[in-house]
Amino acid sequence: MQKKPIISRIIEGAKNCDPDPISSGYLEQKNTHNEMIVSSLSQPLVTVIMPVYNGARYVSEAIESILFQTYQNFELIIVNDGSNDDSKAVITPYLKDLRIRYFEQCNAGVAAARNAAIKESQGEFIGFLDQDDLWLPEKLETQLQYFKKYQDISLIYSDYIIFSQLENSQSFLSDIASFDPSLSDLKSIFIRNRIGVLTVLVKKQCIIDSGLLDTQLQGTDDYELWLRLALDYKFLYIPLALATYRWHGENASNNELLMMIEETKAICTFLSKRPDAYDVLDIITTKLRLFDAYIKIGNIYGWIYKDRINARHFFFQALKQKPLHIEALKKYIKTFITPQVSRFVVWQWQKLN
Repeated sequence: MQKKPIISRIIEGAKNCDPDPISSGYLEQKNTHNEMIVSSLSQPLVTVIMPVYNGARYVSEAIESILFQTYQNFELIIVNDGSNDDSKAVITPYLKDLRIRYFEQCNAGVAAARNAAIKESQGEFIGFLDQDDLWLPEKLETQLQYFKKYQDISLIYSDYIIFSQLENSQSFLSDIASFDPSLSDLKSIFIRNRIGVLTVLVKKQCIIDSGLLDTQLQGTDDYELWLRLALDYKFLYIPLALATYRWHGENASNNELLMMIEETKAICTFLSKRPDAYDVLDIITTKLRLFDAYIKIGNIYGWIYKDRINARHFFFQALKQKPLHIEALKKYIKTFITPQVSRFVVWQWQKLN
């Protein structure tokens, strides 16, 4: 018998293990949001933040993956970031659940939408879920158990499943994005962003104290926040897949060049905001991280886009980190050679050989 798609299995499994919070009467006699919040004094309230921009196609599945959590004391704050599709119409039926609050704003980006939700949040913990991703049913319950056990921990993250629905097909490709559990310190996160925002559960007060997400960053606002938090607080990694990341070809993270530029920008922003990070990160680590990033960006501009001007800029930035690096110097010099000169040199070389 053919297996059902992973989305159906996730949602079905959640429905089987926990009743519909509306039809089960969970919200009966809960007439206001504030009354609902105190319905379980022994359980901390979790705020789930969902920015939405033209998310009509997937947002209902994302919402349902939250509604069918085995841990039910949450509020879901949805911020519509200036959508021009049917997102509002898809979301509206869910608003009869008093735990869900809906806000609209002019398009200002994911970071601004997340910040708006954080300011409205009433939870002790904050979780993030984008409009096209899903949480497995036990995510909140599992992470809160770890918070209870390790009270010095401020942020918990986990593995996640990567899945992609093939066009005109009901089959899914999936993989597990997993990490070395020992790599949760600032230096390791600085070297490589290994934290999926969809897996994070973090103490709200830590975000308030460290500062909100940087709205000048596109797609890496979360990474810059993790860096700031890692400088001051302890993180914990759980080696379990607790969320699923949907790959559909329209994800912002699919633009490799833009993401690399923004990630480098996030690193520089972090170092500018928190110069005390240099007390933890040695100068060699910092320079090597930036050098590698600038070289990769320069390579993409130079060899894929044939853009010598931008390639030259990033190779020069790399040389500022490692001035004596011969290969980087060669790449930089090559950007001054026009295609015509390059073809002439090759032609002369072929003549000599």
